[in-house]
Amino acid sequence: MGTIIDDKNVLFEGVIYEDDVVVLRDHLQIQAPEVINFNFKKCDDIHLAMLQLIFAYKKMYSCEYSFSDDEKLYKKVLLGFDGSEKYCN
Repeated sequence: MGTIIDDKNVLFEGVIYEDDVVVLRDHLQIQAPEVINFNFKKCDDIHLAMLQLIFAYKKMYSCEYSFSDDEKLYKKVLLGFDGSEKYCN
């Protein structure tokens, strides 16, 4: 389990720790400005550093999210994030 990266798709499975943040960052730098799909359907929990990296990508480029029907705190955070300048300054 962990972070599985495949071109424009990033699949998170189980509990995601900060160990994968550098690998994901490097991948996103290569893929930018492509639309990235972040799949959280099998994700139990995710480290804040990973969420920050996803927020940074979303601030500059487009991304899509896929979630399970389970209510997770990270889901509320991701869907509630507004990347407009007035909230990021």
